[in-house]
Amino acid sequence: MKQFWITFFGSIAGVVVGAVLAGFAFFALIAMLIGGALSSASDETALPRDGIVLELDLRTPRLDTPTRSPFGFAEPLSVVDIVRTLELAEDDSRVQGLFIRANEFGLSPGMAEELRTALADFRDSGKFVMTHAQGFEGTSVTGYFAVSGSDEIWLQDTANFTPAGLASEVMFLGGLFEHFNAEPQFEQFHEYKNAANTYTQSGFTEAHREAAESYIGSIYDTAV
Repeated sequence: MKQFWITFFGSIAGVVVGAVLAGFAFFALIAMLIGGALSSASDETALPRDGIVLELDLRTPRLDTPTRSPFGFAEPLSVVDIVRTLELAEDDSRVQGLFIRANEFGLSPGMAEELRTALADFRDSGKFVMTHAQGFEGTSVTGYFAVSGSDEIWLQDTANFTPAGLASEVMFLGGLFEHFNAEPQFEQFHEYKNAANTYTQSGFTEAHREAAESYIGSIYDTAV
């Protein structure tokens, strides 16, 4: 019986000592990593003194605003981040220009307009903008619109330039709810407030059609 208790308490002591040693080793490793990072850091950023050319790859999907996810460190810059970076680069004498890899399949209209405006301001600061694209395919003109303010746009010799314009598609559910003995009820203050038309109409009203054509026409006219 005595030998049992000796073995029992000895095992517990071994576990406790092992856990303490493992904890010390863990914190020592963390301290070494932090110390190494601090020692390798310097007050000066590792950038060339002059002649910097920024690169922007629009082929990667991007968000409008920065993500708030703690695991979003590997995500590409958002549109807001790109605009802010270009604003900082406008006043940086080391930055000479910008090289862009265009998205040949288009961007959202709002995103394309934000980028186009930012590029125009960047060029107005006296810096160049060069763009390369595999082509401009698909059914949207926004891929070209986003980079249309570049000094030069380079395409492959076999590339296509086929922006086919813009279109608007709306699903109308008018009459559907009658099959379920339901009636959608909305209050519309003006005829151009057409969000409710999706549920109450079976097609475009004159005001709804005018609003849709005006919207996409404005985007296309600005791009072309």
